[in-house]
Amino acid sequence: DAGAAADAGARQWGLLPAVLYLPRTLFSLLFTGGNAGAAPPPNLHSASLCLLLVLAQDLPEALRPAAGGPCTAVADSLALVSDDGAAAGPGLSGAHAVDLEAEGGGAQASGPGCSLDALFCRVCSQLPGEASVLLLYRLLHTNRHFLRHVLSRTDVDLVLVPVLRGVYAVAAAKDPPPARLYMLLIIILILSQDGALVESAFKVAVPRAPWFRERILGEVSVGSLAICVLCRVVHRNLNSAARRDPYVSTNCLAAIANLCGGARGLHPYAAHSLVGLYARLVKRLGKLQAKADDLAARAGASRGASSSVEDALVDAAAEAEDAQRDADACADAMRILPEAVNCALGSSTMPTNTRLVYALLERQDLFAPRDAAAGLAHALPAGGHGGEGAAAGGAPPGAVMLRLAQ
Repeated sequence: DAGAAADAGARQWGLLPAVLYLPRTLFSLLFTGGNAGAAPPPNLHSASLCLLLVLAQDLPEALRPAAGGPCTAVADSLALVSDDGAAAGPGLSGAHAVDLEAEGGGAQASGPGCSLDALFCRVCSQLPGEASVLLLYRLLHTNRHFLRHVLSRTDVDLVLVPVLRGVYAVAAAKDPPPARLYMLLIIILILSQDGALVESAFKVAVPRAPWFRERILGEVSVGSLAICVLCRVVHRNLNSAARRDPYVSTNCLAAIANLCGGARGLHPYAAHSLVGLYARLVKRLGKLQAKADDLAARAGASRGASSSVEDALVDAAAEAEDAQRDADACADAMRILPEAVNCALGSSTMPTNTRLVYALLERQDLFAPRDAAAGLAHALPAGGHGGEGAAAGGAPPGAVMLRLAQ
């Protein structure tokens, strides 16, 4: 009887329950939250973005077609997205907007078109969400139309401030995911390579940065805020023995060097952050060199001893090698940072960076003697920047910075 009733119901409603199954399931996933302790379900926007990123990932070697490369069709299409010829957004400079429209009009046949201005604003509004960071990285890395559009904008705070906030939050976490920090730092590196964008970063100011907890900055330019955040990330990376990552320090210092090339009106805390970071590197290099020398001396004194002592000798030698490797990385950082500061103290930029001059003079005890002991006489490139390095000859970089300040 029950089976007969079920068959009668099925004949009455036909295929309607099956047709409504998919929209009903979608509705329950998107708009109902289940129990109170569960995470909220993803909305359609975030779910679609995640699906797009999955489809755009490079194929592993086992899944590639015989004559195909690692890129999928979705990745190829994403790399060819160009502007659809819509009016330039308010953040675009006039000359760049004309160039982009001309380029987009000629490239529409090779790839899909959309409003790059709307795409840029939408992506920036979702930063520093993890999916939006991945999409921004992929677009900047593979799509030259989108990269040119971003570099031509004057409202750089829309993209840089949320990315910097993400860098600050990830670096301050107890167990940060390294891949996410790498992604954020690479985005900053890509953007900071453009001189015009760096100049815009020091012209655009934000009224405050409440998420930056080391100091109340007040009104600060985006470029100065970037230097403050990157210096803080290097400090945290050096202070944490458990998760010390040389690539994080190298990428941060490279971005700082790019930013210092166009530094104008450097914020007082940014200037003190640069000098404080140099002091931290000097202190760390001294400790590493002393540790390496001590381990090497102990290893030399233990030669010809018993087998147990020989095992300890091997461990000490490996530890000494690690300490020397860390010392070399620290010395490289001490070469990069003075070059960056030297760029900010050029003949055209020094009058606007008087706070950096004051910061150098306040800590002049840091420089020339310790630089010479650290073997940094060749830190500056031949010819220097604007003649300053050539005038200083083979002087250590700290001495060059101090002489420029004086």
